Amino acid sequence: MGRLVFSKAAYETSRKSRGVTSDKDVTRKGEQHVRETGKLPPSVDPSVDTLRRSMLRLDPTEDGKWEVTVGCPMDIETSVDSTGSMGDNVDRAMSALPRTYELCSAMLPGYDPQLALGFFGDVCDKFVLNRPQFEMEADKIVGYLSEMNPERNGGDTPEDPQYSMFASAYLTSAYTNKIGLKGYYFLCTDAPMHGTISNDTLERIFGEKVWEALKDNGYDFDPLCRPDLRETIEDLKKNKHAFILSIDAEEFYQRYFEGRIIPLLSTDYLPEFESAIIGITEGILEPEEVEKYLESKGVSSFDIKHAIHALLALPFGAQRELEQQNKVYIPKAGDIFENKTDLVPTIKREDDAGVEPESESSAWL
Repeated sequence: MGRLVFSKAAYETSRKSRGVTSDKDVTRKGEQHVRETGKLPPSVDPSVDTLRRSMLRLDPTEDGKWEVTVGCPMDIETSVDSTGSMGDNVDRAMSALPRTYELCSAMLPGYDPQLALGFFGDVCDKFVLNRPQFEMEADKIVGYLSEMNPERNGGDTPEDPQYSMFASAYLTSAYTNKIGLKGYYFLCTDAPMHGTISNDTLERIFGEKVWEALKDNGYDFDPLCRPDLRETIEDLKKNKHAFILSIDAEEFYQRYFEGRIIPLLSTDYLPEFESAIIGITEGILEPEEVEKYLESKGVSSFDIKHAIHALLALPFGAQRELEQQNKVYIPKAGDIFENKTDLVPTIKREDDAGVEPESESSAWL
C-alpha cells in the first residue's frame, strides 16, 4: 500500500492541480457535481463503499511475507457542523490541513495518522452527511475536501450529527480496534442535536444495503433491533476516544459526553486543540505542559482560558492504559507479517532498524 506520507509540498501541488487557488469556495467541484448529477461525489458519499477503513499499510516481500511500511495506523475522524454560521468550515479545514496533519502527527510518533475529515448537516438538507475514507496522502485528502457539498442551510437550531456518530461507531473498520486500542473521533458543533435515529434516514444516508454493511462489519442487527441514540453513543465511546468540541452547546451534550467536552470560541484553532487532546490521551503531552503547548502554537490566551479547565480534566494516558490492559503490541515500520490478515508480526524490528516512510515530495511538513 505504499510508504508515502503527507507533505506540505504535495498539498500545495494538489491544490494547484485542482484549481483551488483561494481559501474560499474550495468545494466548487463538489457542488458542481451535485448540480449535474443530484448525487454526492463518490469520495464523500456515505452510501458508496459504506464501510470506512483504516488499515495497516503493508508491502509484499520477496519471500511472500508482508512488511509494515509506515507504522501502526491511527484513525482520526473529525465531523464538523456545516450549517448556518458554520457553513465555511470546509474552507477552513482545507486551509488548516497542513497544521492538522503536522500537529496530530507530532503527538503520534511511530504511527501512521489517517484522516477522515467529514461534515454534517440537518435531516432537512438534501445530504445529511459528507463522510470520506481515511486517507494519509495529501492529494487524496485535498481531493475529498474539494468534493464536499456543504449546504450551509440554517434551518432549525438542532442539527443531526447523530448519524455521524452512528457511522463512526458501526460503519468503521479500524486496525486500532482489532489490536485493542482506540482511534479518535472529534465532533465539532455550535448546536444541539435532534437526537433521533430513524431507519429511513439511515437508508437515505448510507443506502438501502446499510444493514448488509453493518453485518459485514460484525454488527448483526436489523431495522427492528438497531441501537438507539444512547446505545450508539456508548458504543462509539467503546470504539473511539470520542470528544465534543463545542461552541456554546456544552449543556446539551453533557448528558451524553460528560468529561469529554471541550468548549471552544470558534473553529480557528481546531487543529491545535485536537492535537492537544491526542497528546494528553496518548500520554505524550503532560498536563502541566498543555497551556504552554497551545501558546507555542499561536492559540490566543482567550481561547486557551476558555478550554483549559476541560482539557486538564481529560484522562492522561488513556491510550497507554489500553495498551497495558490488552497487552498490545504496536507494529512499527519494518515489522514482518506472515499473512496480511494477521494482527501480530512474526518478525519485530528493533526500534532503530525500521524502514523510513517516504514523503510525497522532498519537502516535509
